[in-house]
Amino acid sequence: MRKTKTILTLAIVIATSITFSLQSEPGGAPRAASGGPTEGGATCSQSGCHTGATITDSVFMTTNIPAEGYTPGVEYEITINVVGTGKKGFMFSAQKASGNFLGTIKSGTGSKITLNNYITHSSSKTSNPGNWVFNWTAPSAGSGSLSLYAAFAVTRNQTYSQSIAINENLASGIKEITNDEKVFTQYNPIAKTLNCIINTSKNSTITASLFNLNGQAVASTSNTNKLIGENTLSINTSALKQGIYLLQIQYEDKIMYKKIMLWD
Repeated sequence: MRKTKTILTLAIVIATSITFSLQSEPGGAPRAASGGPTEGGATCSQSGCHTGATITDSVFMTTNIPAEGYTPGVEYEITINVVGTGKKGFMFSAQKASGNFLGTIKSGTGSKITLNNYITHSSSKTSNPGNWVFNWTAPSAGSGSLSLYAAFAVTRNQTYSQSIAINENLASGIKEITNDEKVFTQYNPIAKTLNCIINTSKNSTITASLFNLNGQAVASTSNTNKLIGENTLSINTSALKQGIYLLQIQYEDKIMYKKIMLWD
């Protein structure tokens, strides 16, 4: 009798284990696996939750980002439609090729933010297609190009991935600084100072910022006197390594970008 109970208990455990292994992760991806550079391209099949080779030419993710690229600070809609039979899930992130995460994510119905920089399903879906909609706000000006990465799963043994390359639309909704408001730059490698000189017709705030090639702001300064005419803004570059940076000058609703080389 005791032997029969032991066998029955073991059978229940095995059956439960098999049942679990056949299901998609119902509460979201347990680890980073959107297919982005930070994860080394890992998707659902490499996360330990799913099996089978990942199909990389899926088109389950769409956006309303214009073909010209994103406008800094604008919120866009990301739509996921996973096609197939069975339980479905996904994981999303926005990254540069360097692996830096860009923009701000906001979950929607049936999705949640996980590991700070990813969105995944909060509950799997059996509808065909499985649909989720959430939002991504583009990063600040000067962040440059990036890609949207997503990995998808249908049951345990069907996995897919997709990436969408997105450029920054520097001209969208931005007025350029005119010829009358010329900007000059002077770099002093001894003093480790970048001087930005701009002539303005109004006593407005001017901000000069330096971005690295990953789109991260690394130094910034603003004019304190707000003079009509010539304004000089000095950026301290002592903490920066030599190399190429992107200088951004903002004056009222106008903006200008210029590549800057720093050297020792």
